[in-house]
Amino acid sequence: MRKVIHCAVLAAAMGGLVVAGGGVGLAQPAKKDAPKAKGATTAPAPAAEPAAGGTVEVTKDVKGQFRFKVVGADDKTIMQCSKGYETKADALKALEEAKAILAKGKVVEVEAKEKDKK
Repeated sequence: MRKVIHCAVLAAAMGGLVVAGGGVGLAQPAKKDAPKAKGATTAPAPAAEPAAGGTVEVTKDVKGQFRFKVVGADDKTIMQCSKGYETKADALKALEEAKAILAKGKVVEVEAKEKDKK
């Protein structure tokens, strides 16, 4: 049960970040073939733009349960919920609870228990 809650919280956090417009900027690859003038210096690269907003999708699975997943601006799934909810409202409520926790909670590292390592 704890893993399911962690999954839901993490998925909600990622969704909140994506919806809020946060993201990781990508660096430009170095141009190997570009000639450099003698004595020229390289100006710092401009800061990368934040990733365009992704989406949090709520879907109904084959068992009729509702799940949510975070999809990035590039249409790739970043995270998905492993727990199914009986109603769409329950799934959205879990998503909102997770967003609230992520907004004020802190990240801690927890060692896996023996039964979780399998």
